Amino acid sequence: MTRHIEIGGTPSEIGLAHGQQLAAEIASTIAIYSSSFNLAEDRIVSEAASFSERIAAHAPALGEEIDAIARGADQPAHWIYALKARSELMAASVGECTAVFFPESGVIGQTWDWMEQLEPLFAVLTIQSDTGHKLITVTEPGIVGKIGLSSAGIGVCLNFMGAPARQMGVPIHIVLREMLAAGSLADARRRMDDMGAGRSGHILVGSADQGGFSQEFVGDLASRTDIDRQPFAHTNHCLQLTVNEEEVRANSEARLTTAEELVGQAAAADLDTVKRVLNDASHPTDPIRR
Repeated sequence: MTRHIEIGGTPSEIGLAHGQQLAAEIASTIAIYSSSFNLAEDRIVSEAASFSERIAAHAPALGEEIDAIARGADQPAHWIYALKARSELMAASVGECTAVFFPESGVIGQTWDWMEQLEPLFAVLTIQSDTGHKLITVTEPGIVGKIGLSSAGIGVCLNFMGAPARQMGVPIHIVLREMLAAGSLADARRRMDDMGAGRSGHILVGSADQGGFSQEFVGDLASRTDIDRQPFAHTNHCLQLTVNEEEVRANSEARLTTAEELVGQAAAADLDTVKRVLNDASHPTDPIRR
């Protein structure tokens, strides 16, 4: 059963409650990624220290929260930092998620097709900061944020994309949480720009009534497209940047074609439509619902 926890307060209070309430799930998540990373412990320690410095420089409050998660879960801090950077450490080519956004109604959603072992572990976190800002995120235990929405009317989705080399920027899961912390669409753009490039993935940010934007990252490359009126869909290959993605392109393009056809034919830009699009399994080999 999916865990739904409500936590709040200062960054340290939020992290401590996260770690304490999901301690068993965090331990299981670390075990799964320890096998997936296939890296020696000293390499994990070294990589985590590097990511910790970048997080402290760009999102110090989240650094406090991460350290508190480690204390609450009774886990080494380097493993909690490694979870935040799981996309950067894995650097895999994976065909998985489909995201859609209807700017005229502000409805946004995605599939999240990831490792089967994590399916019974993922959690829904409702987080209210000491400033009063509130967000809800679907995430893996120990990770501060992934996909979700906020009291500022901001929704955030993620598409994994392969990386050509080791990633040196702020981890993408930190960027996602910063998007959920934004007070407006303009604030989300500013926070995105402040964290620069150095990661791989696509982030879709939509607002309730102001449109949105699509941001692609592949290593040191980055490109943004504003979304104004037309429905938008994205899968696991670049639409804006030109890079080699042969491992996932056929599957990703097939899902994108299906999604674009379905959103183009939609009679209404509502939640039921998004559910129908994301639940589509009509393609014989590359369905959206994988």
